[in-house]
Amino acid sequence: MQSRSRGSPCHTTNHTPPITTLLSFLDSSLINLKTSMSAAAAAPITDLPEAILATIIGLVSDTRSRNSVALVCRKFRSLERATRTSLKLRGNARDLHLIPTCFTSVSDLDLSLLSPWGHALLSPSASSTDPALLAQRLRVAFPSVTSLTVYSRSSSTVQIVANLWPGLRRVKLVRWHLRPQSPLGADFEPLFQQCQTLSDLDLSEFYYWTEDLPPVLEAHPNVARSLTKLNLLTASITEGFKAIEIRSITEACPKLQQLFVACIFDPRYIGIVGEEALLAISTNCPELRVVHLIDTSSLANARGDPNDDGFTSEDAQIGRAALIDFFSGLPLLEELVLDVCKNVRDSGLALEVLASKCPRLRALKLGQFHGLCSAVGSPARRHCSVSWAGVTVDQETLRI
Repeated sequence: MQSRSRGSPCHTTNHTPPITTLLSFLDSSLINLKTSMSAAAAAPITDLPEAILATIIGLVSDTRSRNSVALVCRKFRSLERATRTSLKLRGNARDLHLIPTCFTSVSDLDLSLLSPWGHALLSPSASSTDPALLAQRLRVAFPSVTSLTVYSRSSSTVQIVANLWPGLRRVKLVRWHLRPQSPLGADFEPLFQQCQTLSDLDLSEFYYWTEDLPPVLEAHPNVARSLTKLNLLTASITEGFKAIEIRSITEACPKLQQLFVACIFDPRYIGIVGEEALLAISTNCPELRVVHLIDTSSLANARGDPNDDGFTSEDAQIGRAALIDFFSGLPLLEELVLDVCKNVRDSGLALEVLASKCPRLRALKLGQFHGLCSAVGSPARRHCSVSWAGVTVDQETLRI
C-alpha cells in the first residue's frame, strides 16, 4: 500500500447545509414573524404611552371628533379634556359654579353664549352666588386663557374679565343691546388698563359709539402700539368711522397688520372718508397686510341703485393720484377690500400701480370702481383672487 506523501493535497469536508434545512428554517422564521405581527395588530391603541396618546388627541381640532374621542373610555376623556385648547360655554350664568376644572389647557374661551343676556355677566343680579366666587371659579377652571370672547352688557363685565386674565392677547366683545349711558371709552378703559399684551381687538359684533375708541387708544399708547389686528366692521354702526377718527386710530396703532373699518364715503355727509384718510392709513401703518374699508350702506344692503352704465348718483372723493399714493405706501399688502358704494372713476392706472407696488397681493375686492379691464390673462387675474362689485369694465383701459 502506498502511503500518501506529506505534500499531497488534503480533501476538505463540505459543511453547507442541505436545501431542506434552509427551507425549514425560513418557514419557522416566517411563522415567528407572522405571530409577532398578529400580536402587534391585536394590541389596542390604549397600550400606547400616555405622552404619545396625548399628542395624537391634541392634534384633533374638530369639536365633534374630540367629543367622540372623549366617549371611548375614561382615559381618553381625561386626555381629551387635558389637551383641549378651545371651548365655548353655553347655558345659564347661574351655573358657572358647576364648571369642571379639567380644561386647564384652554387658551381660547367663548363666554358670549351664556344667558341671560339681560344681565351683566358675573353681576349680583345674574346669579344668587357671590360674583367674586364665580369669578374665582372661572380663573381656577381656565388658568391659561389668552383669547376671550364675551358678551359685555356693561363695562363691569370687561372690568371683571380683564382682572381675571390680564395676559389676554385677543379679545372679542359682543353686545347687541343699546349702549348704556356711560362716559366715552368706559367699555374699553378696563381692558387697556389691565391687558398690556393685547394685540387683537374685535368689535365687529359690539354696539358702541365710534367716538369711544380713539380717546382710549391715545390714553394707553403702549397697548395701542402693540395692536396688530383691529376689527371695526360693526354692522350696527349706521354712520361709520369718520376720517378724523380713522386718522387718530392709525396714528395710535402704527404696528397694525390687519385693519377692518366700517366707514362712510358718501360726500353728502360731514367727515367722510376721502383721500386724506386713505393717505393717513398708508402713512401711519406701513406694515398693513390686510385692509378692509367698507361703506356702511354695503353692510346694510342699502347699496345705491346704479344706472344702466353702472354709475350711482354720487362720486366718491377719491382720485387716481390718491389711490396711487395709497397703494405705494403699503408694499406688504396681501388682501384689499375697498367697497366704496360711490363712483371711483378712471381707476385703471391706479390699479396697475397696485399690481406693481404690492407684489404680495392675493385677494382684491373693489366696489363701484370704474375704468377697469377684466382680461383673463392679466397679472391681477394670474396672481390674486379678484372680485368686483359694481365695476364698469372698459376694454381700452390698461389691463391690470
